[in-house]
Amino acid sequence: MDRCPNCRARLTDGQETCQRCGMVLTDLQALETAVARLDRAAARAMLAGDRARADRLLKQRQHLKHDPLTHQLLLFMARLH
Repeated sequence: MDRCPNCRARLTDGQETCQRCGMVLTDLQALETAVARLDRAAARAMLAGDRARADRLLKQRQHLKHDPLTHQLLLFMARLH
């Protein structure tokens, strides 16, 4: 995350609190890490041809953070079944 989601101030790596507005960022950073982990795992599952696992991981990812690309990937995966 390069900007505070509350006030849009620039952030430095590892910053736990926004220096401008005081927003605590640790939970958001953990969420972003989890989303990135699910993205990588889903991509690996798709490349391996494991559609069921990819679908499950994409749904978990979408549950954590809604994203139009993930939505489109889920639609694509549904057409493959």
